[in-house]
Amino acid sequence: EALLGRFADGFIFITPGLREFYSQSLGRDLRPSWLVPSGVDPRLFRPDDGGTVVRKRLGIPADAKVLGYVGVLSRERELDFAIQAAKRLREKKEDCWLVFVGDGDDRRRLADVAAGLGLVNRIIFTGEVRHDMVPQFISSFDYGLCHLPDTLFFRRSFPMKVLEYAACGIQVLASDIKAHVDIARDLPLRLYAHDDPDDLARLIEEAERKPAHVPDGLSRYSWERIAA
Repeated sequence: EALLGRFADGFIFITPGLREFYSQSLGRDLRPSWLVPSGVDPRLFRPDDGGTVVRKRLGIPADAKVLGYVGVLSRERELDFAIQAAKRLREKKEDCWLVFVGDGDDRRRLADVAAGLGLVNRIIFTGEVRHDMVPQFISSFDYGLCHLPDTLFFRRSFPMKVLEYAACGIQVLASDIKAHVDIARDLPLRLYAHDDPDDLARLIEEAERKPAHVPDGLSRYSWERIAA
């Protein structure tokens, strides 16, 4: 990256943190540079009535709370954190289902963790789904999960799933790393302690189920706005 940087005429970063990181690590002022955040297509990602159909197909009761995650199931994301939170909720007799939409190198281990905790009847792994079907799955959730550990890479990221959840009108729950704190200035993210599954469980236990609502601040992240 340092070598390539010598031949670049300009730089595009998705967050100020990344611009600062590369400026420091490459030891020079990276100019010209532009900030272009992650974006979302609101024509595709929007509240979808198909979420009710997805719930029925997955066998989830209509009155149950659903915490959902969409994305790659990779070890570096430490998604067993969500399974531990689901265990706490089960111990409190809270009827909450956890749905993982996607695949990755950690899927089998996560399934084993769920089985070991006796949660196979409350945790669903859908595997990969077609991209145009993702909004229906998101709309079947009450809460969209964006759990990222506090690592050098993730604390400077801008996860698109946060925007996609918000565009589908569901509540967004995210770990309290710097990247999410920054996004929460514009969008109504609900943050929990990134190293405490009990805090995520508490948030879900206290959060009421709400009708779909797309936040006003989301318009600034549409692809049309960003391109302009």
